Amino acid sequence: MILEIAYKKHKTWLRICKSFGCTKHDCEDIISEMYIKIDDLTKKGKDLKFGQNDINYYYLYKMIFHACLRTKQLNKKRKDLIVTTDTELFDLSSALALYGKTATIEDLTLEHKLESFTEKYQQELVWYDIAIFELITSGRKISELSRDTNISYVSLRNTYLKVKGFIQDEYEKYDWTRGSSGESN
Repeated sequence: MILEIAYKKHKTWLRICKSFGCTKHDCEDIISEMYIKIDDLTKKGKDLKFGQNDINYYYLYKMIFHACLRTKQLNKKRKDLIVTTDTELFDLSSALALYGKTATIEDLTLEHKLESFTEKYQQELVWYDIAIFELITSGRKISELSRDTNISYVSLRNTYLKVKGFIQDEYEKYDWTRGSSGESN
């Protein structure tokens, strides 16, 4: 009942989210998370109604505002992370040019490091994690994937964040612009 009331204002929630400066893709994810949170809160007994046939607009507005802030902070922290699973098509110079940097790394060193990264990626992660991550990074929305597979949104998002965190940890171990790392090359 309460979700139906909230969903009637779906376009309004998206518009509010966009007004805080989030991308369209992030807005759709934030609003999907909001619906999940509404469902969880109502199951726990929280009353989100305002009157008989309306929802507490201010409470949801604040929920969207804080979710947008968290998303923007996460995006700001991870903007320098270059995510790709296709080493055949990866061009370091182009990727670094997006951030105004140049590479002084030799092609052979880069190729060796990408191969070892790919091996570690495939050895340490299970096929499910890799498949979910590749689907989401290829442009598939988490909410859409959740509806199509009947896997919970939270589970898909956690899997995506786990793999992204793994990639970021591996990425940070190596200075891709100079060809040096904390480990032996």
